[in-house]
Amino acid sequence: MQADFLKTSAALIVLSSVVGSVCTEAEDGGWYLGASAGRASVDEDLDGARLDDSATSFRIYGGFDFNDYFGLEAQYIDFGTIEESVSIGDITVDVDAEGNGFGIAGVARWPVAERFSLNGKLGFQAWDVDVSTAGVNDNDSDEDVYFGAGAEYRLGDNWRLTGDVEQYKLDDVDVLVGSFGARVRF
Repeated sequence: MQADFLKTSAALIVLSSVVGSVCTEAEDGGWYLGASAGRASVDEDLDGARLDDSATSFRIYGGFDFNDYFGLEAQYIDFGTIEESVSIGDITVDVDAEGNGFGIAGVARWPVAERFSLNGKLGFQAWDVDVSTAGVNDNDSDEDVYFGAGAEYRLGDNWRLTGDVEQYKLDDVDVLVGSFGARVRF
């Protein structure tokens, strides 16, 4: 009985010292909010029709950094509206597509200099796309994995400038988003 108590006490002491050192070591730990804007690009061959266009997109996100290296992030992204004339044989059809999504991702950061770090992310998102073709409207929604890489520059204790490239899968369509933005830690 006393041996179990000593083992449990020792395990709790070790656990609390590890958790405490991780939390005090985290210069960049804590909550943050951010926003970015950029271009969402689609370059796909869909059943013989070539869709190749880009649109202005934006992203609003927030998260928590557990330490200098790992965090968790939630986001809303608007992919913008793609307007393209698509030719299938002798027929040309105007296609308008707009989409958005909500996602959550794990973020890994690598501080390579005092004010500069690289990051990678892997996440899961629920998305919705509205498509209008020749007066016919369609809506599609689903959940898919997304991933990305980026860099950030620390301006001070709380502000970061960010640049990211992210790849989203919307059913059979790949959407590549490049963006620049800022985030603030609090």
